[in-house]
Amino acid sequence: MPGLGLRFLVGEELEREIRWVHSTDLLDPSAYLSGGELILTGGLWHDGPASAERFVSALAGAGVHALGFGVRSPGAAVPDDVEAACRAVGLPLVEVPHELPFIAVARAFVDGVEQARQAEMSRSLATHEVLSTAATGGGGMPAVVAALRSRLQQELWVLAGPTRAWSSGPGPDVGDLSAVWEQAARATAYPAQAKGTDGSAVTVFAVHPQEAAPAYLVYLEPVGSLSRAERATLEESVRYVGAELARHRGLLVAAAQRAREFLELVEGDRLGQAELAARLGRLPTHPLPPLQAVVLGYDAAPLAAVDGLVDVGMQVLEGEGRQGIVVPGPEEAVVLSWPAGAVLDHVPEDDRALPERLHLVAAQQLGCTVWTGAATAADGDLKLTITRARRAAAYARRLTIDLRVAHYEDLGSHHVLFALDDSLTAAFQDLVLGPVRAYDQQRGSHLVRTLDVFLDTNGRHKPAAAALSIHVNSLRYRLRSIERLSGRSLASAADRVDLYLALRMGSTPTAQARPGV
Repeated sequence: MPGLGLRFLVGEELEREIRWVHSTDLLDPSAYLSGGELILTGGLWHDGPASAERFVSALAGAGVHALGFGVRSPGAAVPDDVEAACRAVGLPLVEVPHELPFIAVARAFVDGVEQARQAEMSRSLATHEVLSTAATGGGGMPAVVAALRSRLQQELWVLAGPTRAWSSGPGPDVGDLSAVWEQAARATAYPAQAKGTDGSAVTVFAVHPQEAAPAYLVYLEPVGSLSRAERATLEESVRYVGAELARHRGLLVAAAQRAREFLELVEGDRLGQAELAARLGRLPTHPLPPLQAVVLGYDAAPLAAVDGLVDVGMQVLEGEGRQGIVVPGPEEAVVLSWPAGAVLDHVPEDDRALPERLHLVAAQQLGCTVWTGAATAADGDLKLTITRARRAAAYARRLTIDLRVAHYEDLGSHHVLFALDDSLTAAFQDLVLGPVRAYDQQRGSHLVRTLDVFLDTNGRHKPAAAALSIHVNSLRYRLRSIERLSGRSLASAADRVDLYLALRMGSTPTAQARPGV
């Protein structure tokens, strides 16, 4: 504090918070101390190095944060052995000038505490006023985040899921969001420290840690570097962020309910073209915009994460320049979308970017395997488009390769059959190939394998025999057995189609069985 004339001898570089100021000349005052004090002494106990070491050791052992030594006469100095003892234990030492009474130091401390308390109250009131105005002003979470940022030194996020965040600065990388989310969810006490993908440390405050849909306030500074004011501001802001999140989620629930009702009307054929045009913001006399349906299928996804699909799905639509609805369910989510704004009639009908993006974000949000199908509306027939997207999603589920997005427009007609109900496909397989498979199981033969290779080589005997490492005559014998058991002729194009479909339905499609997907 300027004006007091105090001078550091030891520990000027250290930062210690002083909880109280107390004066004593007892050689060992530790029984009367609680830690964190600035002890003032006139040194009446001092009679040499031994007493200096004993006195300073007692203070350090009691957790005292600093020692102020009052020199006894003008021009006098703090004894060297006292300075040495303080330096040995790392206890800050301050020289108190002879003309400065200890009570003046105590009064300055009390005045400083009061000033700090008033400043803290002013800061807290200003924070509450700014956040309250933002929360009630209708700007939603972006306004709350911007208001909070105005009270802090660094950027921050409100993290509502592994892929969903409101940021005060540039949009965070999805990888960083997921990494911080996972660490925040594992933390047992807050504020906690987490790291992004580049190793940079951030501080995480819990907003709703115990709820089914947790959320976190993330400040882009390490825990250890937070000032007292920053930490207090962040802790006070948690309830405002929580209230805004609750309001936001309430709006999502209402939006999801309206979307479900719209989907029920579409699938129940209770929505005419004029009504559909009105719901899409079009005049009945104008052509409908290109409509796209995306179906996201999943198993064992947490309910809270499924509800969060509305939020992240609408965010993706906005990013792709589209309007639409997101209808989450326990086993699938249906996303219906159409171009937004001025670009309404200038968008390609077969939009590939949107299904891919929705698939990626949904997989990250749900934390489980997602399979996705997409289809584009034919003459505004939204019900048919949704059905086609479901067929494509069912086909994508059967794929053995990593790619899990299928576009209906890319599927060959027979590939669509692979997505039929399992009971139907099983019945067809048994009808066509049942006797052949039974013969293989009883005799240990390889007729099904032979048929597969023969059809894959376009019915050419020599390439098929070579692929099977058998003689052509052996191949002909096996083919006659297949014809006899199945009741179908390999010379008939129709029978070959039946046999090919039965083979493909009996095994999971591969990359070779799905051209263009």
